[in-house]
Amino acid sequence: MGHTNYWITKTYKEIGDPDYELEFAFRARDVLNKIIKSGIVLADESGEKIFENAEQIIPNPSFNTICFNGLANASYDLDQSCEPFKFTLDGTKKFCKTNNKPYDIAVKSLLILAKKTAF
Repeated sequence: MGHTNYWITKTYKEIGDPDYELEFAFRARDVLNKIIKSGIVLADESGEKIFENAEQIIPNPSFNTICFNGLANASYDLDQSCEPFKFTLDGTKKFCKTNNKPYDIAVKSLLILAKKTAF
């Protein structure tokens, strides 16, 4: 059964304060590191390269895009990837189909964090 997350962010101009962006980036790193330590595997957009920590996902606190996926696998039964999650501050509607794969926890966590950090 499929599952899709929908969201819209504000633009940099609407936010108006670069400290919000930095606050979000550092909190997002903290959340993603906890998720990774819990055993949920996060990978790059293709699902091939495993991220060992959140600094690989968000290398620069002044981010343009936060992007990750679940781990892709040759076996359909073991595949933990679906569509990559791409978070940008461009004011457009976005969605990400996760099919409730394990990385959906990271997607939902960042969307909740973004909501609480004024994005």
